[in-house]
Amino acid sequence: MGEFPYKFPDEDEHPEVPIKHGLPPTGNIYEAYIKSQEEQERRLQRLYNVRFKDAFAETFPYLDFDWAKYGDEDWGRPIKLWISSTFLQKDEEGRYYVQFPLKNARIFKTEKGTLVMRRNEGTMVYYVRVPGGFRGGADFEVLSPHFEVLKFKNFRSPKGAIGYDMGGLVVTPIGEIKYKWIRGGRLHGLPPEGVTIITPEGKKIQEVV
Repeated sequence: MGEFPYKFPDEDEHPEVPIKHGLPPTGNIYEAYIKSQEEQERRLQRLYNVRFKDAFAETFPYLDFDWAKYGDEDWGRPIKLWISSTFLQKDEEGRYYVQFPLKNARIFKTEKGTLVMRRNEGTMVYYVRVPGGFRGGADFEVLSPHFEVLKFKNFRSPKGAIGYDMGGLVVTPIGEIKYKWIRGGRLHGLPPEGVTIITPEGKKIQEVV
């Protein structure tokens, strides 16, 4: 993998402790295990940062990102991504979210510079998330054909001292997305880099390099 234009904080010098994974169950219990894993993966491909211009009437929804960049723009400014209300769903607790991947959708930039995600035939929007290590960060680079990319950092503390995860919304043609990723910091046995594929159905296939 090539180097990314980000410098991570110095890693902790203490030895890393590998995470031990248990073996999956068998039979009918195994089917339930697979379904629970699929449901967990679906939940990880949701964005809950839904806001409304009119909170009382719940109209004019948008996704709110505190530290983001669109395309070749510089980092560091908050971004509002206005979205169609047809993308919204509610969970069992009544919270709004957007479930990805979104088929027949695209991010547009208006003449005034406003970002809008709306219906569009022939394209789809993926949510990419790469967790960083403790006191480290992460980044990704899309390898498959794509159009717009909106990246955002999720800090784990107000000042970002314990690291951040890298997220992104990527517009692609209808089909799977493939991206390479890297992360730094204290990883506790997790791989520092790899390649991931997400299918239009939301199934994730990961390759460690």
